[in-house]
Amino acid sequence: MSRAILALVMAPSNSATKKLAKVARSGKKRTIRESSDRTYPLAIGAIVVVGCLMVFWGRSVRVEAQSFQPKLSDHWHAAYGTYTCDTFAAPPADAGADKLGIHTHQDGVIHIHPFSAAAVGERADIGKFFDMVGMKVTDGKLVLADGTTYESGVTTCPDGQAGKLVLVAWPAADDPASEPTVITKDIASTQFANDRMAFTLAFVPEDKIAEIPRPESIPNLDNLSDVQGSTPSLPSDLSIPVPGSDGSSPSSTMATGDVPTTTAASAASATTVSPSTTAKG
Repeated sequence: MSRAILALVMAPSNSATKKLAKVARSGKKRTIRESSDRTYPLAIGAIVVVGCLMVFWGRSVRVEAQSFQPKLSDHWHAAYGTYTCDTFAAPPADAGADKLGIHTHQDGVIHIHPFSAAAVGERADIGKFFDMVGMKVTDGKLVLADGTTYESGVTTCPDGQAGKLVLVAWPAADDPASEPTVITKDIASTQFANDRMAFTLAFVPEDKIAEIPRPESIPNLDNLSDVQGSTPSLPSDLSIPVPGSDGSSPSSTMATGDVPTTTAASAASATTVSPSTTAKG
């Protein structure tokens, strides 16, 4: 009898069980609703934070593009040469369209006038020039646009010595007192620090590094085709008609390297020759 009474006391009634279930269900709904209510403002907050970060980042990029040299308004030039063993290679040409503002006119000069934030300040490096002319340069290995490869410690020069790839940089191309820096690591990251620098990318035996010459194109820095007021040089074998003093048909020709002697009377009838094409700026 006592056990039956105890069982009746401990067993929950049907109504109590229903009430407990109802409370549990209402608590779950409230938790879901409260979680849903918190999700929306958190998402909005995250969007605001990301937006602010993007604004600050974009502003910093614009500030850098206008503050650090070379900047978007700069127009710099650097003499450049590729020197293998004991000879300078022909000046490289652009391998495609210039999208950054670092290119060449196949004149042995690197033309640096950034028109993209990707090529200003520290981003203006010689690696972008290598990409522009189709050269692959890593530490210890050079692959020219035609596929010719020079690898440090592997490729040998005509004298039988293995060469080493280095980049020599002069801060001032035409200053004899300018001290060069020899770069062997992170060559492609070398920055254009100022206007009128000089660079020789050289592959020579290690005992010849100190003898690496400055690029042969240094004089071209004073005869640039993309600078206002400059005069592009004409081919040396181009012949120019020389009119007679009486205005008659030309009786002779002269090479562009010659300087004719003219009088005041003949100067008025002198022939002016303009190049048919102009190199890109």
